[in-house]
Amino acid sequence: MDKSIYLYANQKDHMKSLFRELRCHETGKVFSKNSLHPFNLDNHQPLVAEYSREEIDKSSLLSRRHDMWRYEEMLPVLDPQYICSLGEGMTPLLNADRLTKKLGIEQVLIKDEGQNPTGSFKARGLSMAVSKAKEAIKLYQTLRLCRIVEY
Repeated sequence: MDKSIYLYANQKDHMKSLFRELRCHETGKVFSKNSLHPFNLDNHQPLVAEYSREEIDKSSLLSRRHDMWRYEEMLPVLDPQYICSLGEGMTPLLNADRLTKKLGIEQVLIKDEGQNPTGSFKARGLSMAVSKAKEAIKLYQTLRLCRIVEY
């Protein structure tokens, strides 16, 4: 039985994430998406995020913020107040004409991650990791407070 704690059970300010659950990549064991452990405690293997396969309304993307968080359905942060961002994402795709000719294929596009605010391809991953960590820390603090109140 999964003894994970369920986050935001009664709150209405969730993002529209399609993030459904965490699954051990080795055993297939399912964990709550709000598990505080990034790995299966039985075998110490990492947990992989699983998402619902619903369609995203692409026309709605046009009116959203102009960074990686516009794709909130495919990101694991559930509460937007924990987003930590410098505006990562939306970096341009550049045509690599000479490489296209050299390879003899129709088109080669290169993503210019140097356009991120940090100048690095690591910016998106760090924004996500810090945001999710902030969310987890808040949950941990809430649980600690609940335990203190119980005594």
